[in-house]
Amino acid sequence: MFKDAANDFQGWIKEPAFSKEQRDLLELDTDQHLIANTRTEKTGYRRVKGTADSGKSLALAAHAAVLVSTDKQILVCSFPRSC
Repeated sequence: MFKDAANDFQGWIKEPAFSKEQRDLLELDTDQHLIANTRTEKTGYRRVKGTADSGKSLALAAHAAVLVSTDKQILVCSFPRSC
C-alpha cells in the first residue's frame, strides 16, 4: 500500500475528537447542577437568564437528560435572539 493511500485510509477509520467528546459526562458547576436537578416549589417552572456562554444551554441539556432518565417525554424549543 502506498503511503498516501495509507494516510487517507487512516483518516477514515480514526475516530473524530468531537465523537469522543459526545460520550463524556457533562461537567456542571453548582448553579447548573441546581438547575438540572431541582424544580421550583410553586409551579415547577424556572426562567434561566445569563450572558452569552454562561452555561444556560448546558444546564438545559442536563435537565432534559434528568427528565428523560425518569421516562418523561420532553420538548425543547429555542429561538435566536437578535441583538
